[in-house]
Amino acid sequence: MDAVGKAQIRKLAEAWHAPADWVQRARIITLSRAELHTTAIAAELGCHPKTVRVWLGDHRGHRAER
Repeated sequence: MDAVGKAQIRKLAEAWHAPADWVQRARIITLSRAELHTTAIAAELGCHPKTVRVWLGDHRGHRAER
């Protein structure tokens, strides 16, 4: 991902006026880049570790097209 994409994700992670699922995904990606583990990210955001794994899998392109 280029610098522009990283900046957009960082901005979205801090957004107050954006769809909640977009903000959550951006926060998951941001925390993942800080090298936090799935369980730590889930605890930080108050969600299930599986949610973190799904969003990271989507972001990294490991999931098939839906």
